[in-house]
Amino acid sequence: PDSELGYSLVPGLSQLQTLEGRALVTINDDGYRGRAYPRQPRPGTLRVVVLGDSLTEGRQVGDDETYAAVAERELRACSALAGREVEVLNFGVAGYSNAQEILLYRERARSWTPNVVLLMTYVPNDLEDNTTGARRRHQPWFDLVDGRLVLDNSFRDSRSFRIENSSPARAFA
Repeated sequence: PDSELGYSLVPGLSQLQTLEGRALVTINDDGYRGRAYPRQPRPGTLRVVVLGDSLTEGRQVGDDETYAAVAERELRACSALAGREVEVLNFGVAGYSNAQEILLYRERARSWTPNVVLLMTYVPNDLEDNTTGARRRHQPWFDLVDGRLVLDNSFRDSRSFRIENSSPARAFA
């Protein structure tokens, strides 16, 4: 449970995933998938933050096989970047809507000072994830009120979220 985002990845978790294929999935101590990077990049570094849902998180493949990891390797080898340091940080979380992705960027990913932010959208399910009919039980949402987006984080007040976010439930998990 996550009071800002509804739910999030568990920092420091490393687990063998066997539901779809077989892959070691690592969540670094900062709570995003793959290798950890310092908050401030070295001068001259091209830093890319990738946001998205399950396609971006890539639980079905190992840490070095996510498209973010492949993009980092390919960009490092790109002659147009002339050997420039490249870092691609994978902030993907399965099931996230665009509301959660923008909040994740605002609250966390932005502090890694990216040069580029890439939002991966997979049209068939992501369009559905962003409709009110698909709204999940523990999920922040934006409502359009008088032409402005207004955050609805009332999920925090639900009994089920309070129970799941309680100290005993967290300790058990």
